[in-house]
Amino acid sequence: MPENDDDELNPAETARAAKRWAVWAAHDLQHFLDPLMAATGMSRLEVLLYLVSERLAQIAESGVSVRLFATHEIHEHPPEDPDEEDWKK
Repeated sequence: MPENDDDELNPAETARAAKRWAVWAAHDLQHFLDPLMAATGMSRLEVLLYLVSERLAQIAESGVSVRLFATHEIHEHPPEDPDEEDWKK
């Protein structure tokens, strides 16, 4: 959780958390990827998604705030055809 009251990100705290998560991710890859693939028959991608989702769940349970930023490009759509039926729109 952010240490300051105004809910700003603390760069040092964020860097420490990211390093801890990277260590756990490397541990998972080294010790669990191939055994999980062999035991479950899941593909490498499925196992990777599973491991990431488990770690993200652990991060969420520990109370770490995550901020996501996204951009959206606005595209101009062609003008609507007044003769086109509603179900085709």
